[in-house]
Amino acid sequence: MMPFYFGPSARALYGVYEPAHGHASRRGIVICSPMGAEYYQTHSVCRSLARRLAEAGVHTLRFDYLGTGDSALEWEDVGVEQWLEDIELAGQELRDMAGLAAVGAIGIRAGAILSLAAVQAGQDLDRIALWDPVPLAAGIRNGSGEETPPPGPQVDPVPDGATLRLPSPALLVTTGVVEGPAVALTERLTAACADLVAVHHAERGPWDVQAVGPGSVPMPIQSFGTLVQWARDV
Repeated sequence: MMPFYFGPSARALYGVYEPAHGHASRRGIVICSPMGAEYYQTHSVCRSLARRLAEAGVHTLRFDYLGTGDSALEWEDVGVEQWLEDIELAGQELRDMAGLAAVGAIGIRAGAILSLAAVQAGQDLDRIALWDPVPLAAGIRNGSGEETPPPGPQVDPVPDGATLRLPSPALLVTTGVVEGPAVALTERLTAACADLVAVHHAERGPWDVQAVGPGSVPMPIQSFGTLVQWARDV
């Protein structure tokens, strides 16, 4: 595990690089984390996922978007446009660090929508996995569970009736009980992309847990297995 800062000094991003076990590995994944309260709820889960990917021979970079975590700037000074640029910068950083020709992305909750928007914007991601995606505003909740709309313009990468072009096969992983806006979103996703492989696991995701204390977050073992196998084998 190697924590470091990358990008322009005034807009530095905090990242953690997990090198693949095995020097011959040519696979890489950027983890696009959730935001708000879910960022903290899933921190240990993202760390464990990165380690499992590395053990499976996949170079991995997880990072904090601008205005979040340990990266530069404040929340109110950034927005979706900057976060999409952060994903692109993280992908290039991983390519350079590990000497890779291409990398993919695993997006979680709001991070899934951002990674999906990044692909639609033409970013060079050779594969993409969406883990329990939620509409962007719904994926940014404060400590009281209230939705906090992100600064700047909103993004809807799955308009009704759209046909999405995603790297094939793209992966959609859902866990537990999918309710509310997430149901409509997953239905639109599966209708918009013929190459989307959907897998459901009846286990609780860390975003289903209200407590954030040590040891309170369950590890979604089945989802880990599906995501790691996809990243390693595709």
